[in-house]
Amino acid sequence: MKKGKVIKKPIVSLDIGHKYIKAVVGKYADGHLKIMNAFIFETPMLSIENGRINDMNALISAISKELGNKNIKKGFMNVTYNANDLIERELILPGANPDELKEMVKYEVQQYLPIDIEKYVLQYKIAQEIVEDSHNVLKILVSVIEKEIVESYMDLIRKLGFKPYRFDVHSNSVDKIISLLMKNPECSFKDKTIAIIDIGHKTTNISLFEKGVFQMSQEMEYGGQNMDVLLEERMGFSRKDAIELKEKIYNLTIYGDENNLTNLPKRAIIDSLSEGTREIHSVFRYYASNKEDSMVEEVIICGGVSYLNGVESYLSSVFNLPVKRIGEYSDIGKLMPGVDVENCINAIGAIISRE
Repeated sequence: MKKGKVIKKPIVSLDIGHKYIKAVVGKYADGHLKIMNAFIFETPMLSIENGRINDMNALISAISKELGNKNIKKGFMNVTYNANDLIERELILPGANPDELKEMVKYEVQQYLPIDIEKYVLQYKIAQEIVEDSHNVLKILVSVIEKEIVESYMDLIRKLGFKPYRFDVHSNSVDKIISLLMKNPECSFKDKTIAIIDIGHKTTNISLFEKGVFQMSQEMEYGGQNMDVLLEERMGFSRKDAIELKEKIYNLTIYGDENNLTNLPKRAIIDSLSEGTREIHSVFRYYASNKEDSMVEEVIICGGVSYLNGVESYLSSVFNLPVKRIGEYSDIGKLMPGVDVENCINAIGAIISRE
């Protein structure tokens, strides 16, 4: 997450999930982001488990095929990562020069986490300069990732014939998107506390921002797969039929008899969503309890489940807050016209360099 060399040439950015691989080709130079291509394809079955590469050859074959079909040449490549074993922590440290700060971060992590620090990669960023007890201190956000995981992705990039450029994490990718949008004086959430909820296939990531400043990130084990399983159980469908039915539902609102065959799948999806929203509510309450006079004011959703018809209306009624898909914001549309932002937001953010 520290600043690195800025490459002004197009970069291929990959977000490799359990179900889909999101690929984006774009470049970031002089404060401007340009997306040339964005596409999604299925992750080979069992090739990824909780972010770890299980089948390198299957991934190489699938990614090479898609890049070849899009006539994407060799060059630099990013990977943005998220998994249950990614450790993210907030540290409050005194101001220091970069070398001293690096050593302080390493020391603090060693004190609080029971790990062999030599087997991990530390990424950190200064989120905010704050005054605490009349002293200026730094709010540092740290990500701790096993070296073995990072090296496996770097190896994947090299075997694909590309040059590794950056290994990012989802929370940092989203933070860079928000920071870019905040440069627009007319940004609609400039003075608000917002929650970005990324609902994927197996997991959901919640990132909170106050006036554009990243506050915290929380991952939970809930996603579109939970809906598929419940539809299978209640409707007696195969997984494939359950997914197709879910995608065809026009509106999640229940009309009339809940036992009506038309309403049964809606009821299953709503019951599944209720499971997820309870956990999201707990994150909101935790944040409010630790930040005096600061409540979430707006919710932005992305990820595969955000495409479910009527999901934003349902979530708005549950949270009693405005809820929008991230692609609905005019700020996003102007930056990335025609791009599948909901699914590709993390891969897009990984292209941006901090200035």
